[in-house]
Amino acid sequence: MNDSAALSPQEFGAWLGDQLASRGYDPKRRGRAAAFAAKSGINPATLSQILGGRRTKAPDVRTLSQLSEALGVPLALLLIRAGHATPEQLADIHRPEGGHLTPERAAEELGITTPERVQAFAHMVKAFREAEQLPPAAADDPPRTAHQ
Repeated sequence: MNDSAALSPQEFGAWLGDQLASRGYDPKRRGRAAAFAAKSGINPATLSQILGGRRTKAPDVRTLSQLSEALGVPLALLLIRAGHATPEQLADIHRPEGGHLTPERAAEELGITTPERVQAFAHMVKAFREAEQLPPAAADDPPRTAHQ
């Protein structure tokens, strides 16, 4: 299933059921959905309605946020799946037009979090950017090596 596709309430409920089942909260097993509701802080009746696809509209952002935290999945994925936003809309919010992606921010988005590794990543990016700004070699120049 495409992660960028909005789902109908029935499809979202089935998808959520699969997510719960893969984490040991199979809603088809007695008491497992209630255990997840307690863990997530979501009203059990609300969770039951979502899982059963009995809602006419997508869950609200607060409920999606609770699901995100309890499932350990990005809120953005849930916002897209529930039809609250498209990937393009989220990208516009994340990096508004004219916004600049810094190496440090890129490292964070890639899951590089230790200060030493962030610094190393930023240093590598800087080196690559500087290398890209070198004038192109003439056709009869010998190829450059990494040490030149």
